[in-house]
Amino acid sequence: MNLQALSEWAAEGRVQELELLLLEGGFYLLRARLEQGMRTLLDARGEVLRRLFP
Repeated sequence: MNLQALSEWAAEGRVQELELLLLEGGFYLLRARLEQGMRTLLDARGEVLRRLFP
C-alpha cells in the first residue's frame, strides 16, 4: 500500500489500527491493520518504506 491508498482507506474508515515499528539501525516501518490483514507502507518503487522522515 502506498501513502495515497492509506489516506483513502483511513478516510473510508477501513483502517482499524496503525502500527509503527522501530527497528535496529534507526529504521521505521508503518503498517496498517485492515479487515484483510496487515499491510505495510510502500514507497513509489513498491519497496517497503523504511523511513517516514529524513
